[in-house]
Amino acid sequence: MYSFCKFFSQQYEYFNAVLINEVDEDGDSVELGGEFLLEPNDHFNNLSVNLSLSVVQVPTNMYNKDPDIVNGVYWSEALNKVFVDNFKRDPTLIWQYFGSAKGFFRQYPGVKWHPDEHGVIAFDCRNRKWYIQAATSPKDVVILVDVSGSMKGLRLTIARQTVASILDTLGDDDFFNIIAYNQEIHYVEPCLNGTLVQADSTNKDHFKEHLDKLFAKGIGLLGNALTEAFTILNEVGEDYQNSCSQAIMLITDGATQMYDDVFAKYNWPERKVRIFPYLIGRESAFADNLKWMACANKASVPPQKNQGILLGVVGTDIPIQELMKTIPKHKLGIHGYAFAITNNGYILTHPDLRPLYQEGQKRKKPSYSSVDLNVPNAPISSVILYKLLYSFVFLGLHDLEQPDVALADEWTYCNTDEHHENRHLTQVQAIKLYMTSRKPHLKCDRELIQQVLFDAVVTAPLEAYWTGLALNKSENSDKGVEIAFLGTRTGLSRTNLFVVPEQDFLTAEDKEGVFNADHFPLWYKRAAEQVPGTFVYSIPFSPGMTFKHINTPIIDIKCYLIDNNGFILVSEDTSQRAQRTMMVPCDTEYPAFVSERTIKETTGNTDCGGCIRTFVIQQIPSSNLFMVVVENKCDCSSAPPVTMEPIEIIYILFNKPKKHPHCDRLKFQKDRRRPQSCHPFHPEENAMECGSANALNLSLVAILFPVLSFLISR
Repeated sequence: MYSFCKFFSQQYEYFNAVLINEVDEDGDSVELGGEFLLEPNDHFNNLSVNLSLSVVQVPTNMYNKDPDIVNGVYWSEALNKVFVDNFKRDPTLIWQYFGSAKGFFRQYPGVKWHPDEHGVIAFDCRNRKWYIQAATSPKDVVILVDVSGSMKGLRLTIARQTVASILDTLGDDDFFNIIAYNQEIHYVEPCLNGTLVQADSTNKDHFKEHLDKLFAKGIGLLGNALTEAFTILNEVGEDYQNSCSQAIMLITDGATQMYDDVFAKYNWPERKVRIFPYLIGRESAFADNLKWMACANKASVPPQKNQGILLGVVGTDIPIQELMKTIPKHKLGIHGYAFAITNNGYILTHPDLRPLYQEGQKRKKPSYSSVDLNVPNAPISSVILYKLLYSFVFLGLHDLEQPDVALADEWTYCNTDEHHENRHLTQVQAIKLYMTSRKPHLKCDRELIQQVLFDAVVTAPLEAYWTGLALNKSENSDKGVEIAFLGTRTGLSRTNLFVVPEQDFLTAEDKEGVFNADHFPLWYKRAAEQVPGTFVYSIPFSPGMTFKHINTPIIDIKCYLIDNNGFILVSEDTSQRAQRTMMVPCDTEYPAFVSERTIKETTGNTDCGGCIRTFVIQQIPSSNLFMVVVENKCDCSSAPPVTMEPIEIIYILFNKPKKHPHCDRLKFQKDRRRPQSCHPFHPEENAMECGSANALNLSLVAILFPVLSFLISR
């Protein structure tokens, strides 16, 4: 039966992602290619895709007609129907895929892959982080490298490459360390003696660089190295949350003993730590000892007859924007924001995680501000709308469609992506369809819609009020209101321009002024913080604006207008007005000033080089402003001004100045939270059955990690 399947697989043709729609010199389709219909699709960033079939990618270093590959492609063809059905049930899905343990990668919808300039596609799904984390349990790994004199030359080079390959199989859930041994113990990273470090990309690259510093000399005392490795793993294993699978990887050219006394002391009878030896060199004199170590410490893999075979990993891509759409922004409060982190503490999205760009100097890209955590905010209008007549809903819909009304672009009131016929709808159109149709094919946030309709009705009289102000405004007047705007916590905003400015206040370039997916605009926050019935004054534009000002008639004083955070809004000296562009070091500290609203007036004195000058601060009623009057009798030009220049933070975690700072960073590890599933061993493993005829041709990933089984249901 097996021979028949293998013969059949060699005749089976499939759509290879690289070869589809390729022709030979005669114009005929190449083998494993064929005609494959591709059409542009806006749901997939206008890429040309096939929504009926998937394609298969095979790494360049693998034979795409290998019987194991073709057999796997053949039985996994049934996933085509599953992929198509999934996309029909949920049209918001994007890429779906299956990564096989054999190395091939099935992707839906079908899309053509293009090799690099050398004709190579190095992508191997088994080396991707998502595959490793899904297919394995968290591991604590200690790698022992023999650097005795017999490892000189090519053997040490092979050992370095072997260690690097092992590191590539570790993910963020794993912790590791590397110990080189001869007659002494040498930690590859000296500052990490007796501990483990997280296997993130930075740490792995750091250790790979240190591998080049290894050199071979002396004799190899493996017993001391094994004792050190077991000591580390046993200390880590005492914390249940941090421990799952544990392993010692041994790279050597041989072992003269079995070291059963070490195993009996540290690992038997539980055998919690697996031993994986890698024999380097052609001499087989000491191979039996290494094989015994592996068998006696559960390094064998259960025979295939137990059906504990990892078929692969099935997954789908989820854009972060889709996650953010599920956040009820209107319930977070003005200082509330949403962010997402992984179980290892890595930030997926955060409103204050902003890229940097270069334009003469390194600056923060214009974005938005945020404050810590959320302020509880209960819904205020849903009950009211339930009690009102249904005609009130139509009144709210009418107000939503007014030209001065806009809804937050990145907020989701209705999910228009689920059905193809609704994808062209704006959020206002979707709300109207949802409220007026008997059976609309839309999923909407009913509570949010009720509240935004309520806001639209309540704020509707502002349109007539603003229009009246505009009609009464003198055409030649350069004073008064230029733009009026209103925002509510449901994402509704109203805007009215009294004078068309050279630059609108709400621009696409400045995200601080608009409702965003994960924040309220800055002007909205500042107004909400202010005492009711007062105005908030700020400078909304970048430097370069000019203001008309009048010099103080009294030459012995200087006058300033500052806001509640200490920023100068108006000054006789234009160079002292607020500037918004600042240099941004990596980790920075900024001075912050917040006014105490209960203090209406205060006075004081300052010493300026032995000259005492007096100042008065007076709160301006119904505003966030303060008038500052300072005596001008003293020359204070030598005194440094208080600025908003950032101060770079220097972390000093350990009082050991002789060590390099990277040591402190390596030791300052994040807390690790183990995923709920843990598979440290297979229940049918038996060390007594190890070593007979188990010549298993498994990949490095399959050898390192426990065997899992995936059941694929149709």
